[in-house]
Order: sequence, then C-alpha cells, then structure tokens
Amino acid sequence: MPIARTADRKKGSERADLERGVVVTVSQALRHARIDAPVDTIRVQREPFAANGARAEAFAQGTRFAKERLWHVRSASPNPSQAH
Repeated sequence: MPIARTADRKKGSERADLERGVVVTVSQALRHARIDAPVDTIRVQREPFAANGARAEAFAQGTRFAKERLWHVRSASPNPSQAH
C-alpha cells in the first residue's frame, strides 16, 4: 500500500532535485565566505546525521529563518590540512 503524500513529504525524484539545489547553495555559501579548501563531497539532509539528533526544522524557532530553509550539512575535503 503506498504511503500518502503530505505537504512536507516529497517523491524521491523531487527530493533529489531539491537536495542537488541545496548542495549548489552550500557551495556558493562556502565561496562567498572565502573558504577555498577543496571539497570532495557535500551531503545535505533534513534528518539528523546522528541517531539522537533533531531534524533541521527544530532549529528554526527564534531565528529569522523559515524552517524549510534549514538543512544539516556535512562536507569532506580531500586533505583538510591543506586548507587555505
């Protein structure tokens, strides 16, 4: 039986497209912050990376950001010691 879609739930292809756009945004933010270390991977998700963590939306209250704009981000550099 298929799971009913809600306003916050997206199809896999929609979510993948959205995540790709967020990765581009993170790359631009790093560039604007003049963080020029090479980045191998950028991973974004709304769910926490740790089992005991909170969804990204939980951090919106009390900020100027809409909950839909917040993401958990993990990035990896090939050799962090060479960061400039």
